[in-house]
Amino acid sequence: LAGEIPKRLVNGDYDGAKEYALTMQEIFGEDNFYLELQDHGIPQQTLVNRDLLRIHQETGIPLVCTNDAHYLRPEDAESHDVLLCIQTGKTLDDTNRMRMETRELYVKSEEEMRKVFPEYADAIERTEEVAKRCHVDFVFGETKLPRFPTEAGETSEQMFRRLCEKGLTERYQPVTP
Repeated sequence: LAGEIPKRLVNGDYDGAKEYALTMQEIFGEDNFYLELQDHGIPQQTLVNRDLLRIHQETGIPLVCTNDAHYLRPEDAESHDVLLCIQTGKTLDDTNRMRMETRELYVKSEEEMRKVFPEYADAIERTEEVAKRCHVDFVFGETKLPRFPTEAGETSEQMFRRLCEKGLTERYQPVTP
């Protein structure tokens, strides 16, 4: 349950979560901030969603239904588990390893989301509104990295080192070997 609002709710800080939500709405604007409902079958999410609904009712901050997606299909959960083991240097047999607590982290269809959130049709519709506001163009097969101007004869690595050393001397004194 990532995110500041769910974290505060899990910790029993309803007032702090509500205050933080109102602050975010003020920063981003009324039409640009939403309370995110999720249900991946994790018990804590049921409690968080209950409190998010209460914040929505008390503040008018709109709800949006989302689903974390770490893999494409439900059957990819096992492969994702193997990938986590590879990334963390663990084995599947290791009982003390990082693992997801649900197998629901796949891209769900609108129909699946409506089954998960039957009472929140408006929040599901709002998800499409948010998606329509996102404008992203992908060009596959083309690496997009920022280009930074270097000084004459300087390599990217030399520039990186120079800027790091400059930042170091600006932030830390004395600089020691």
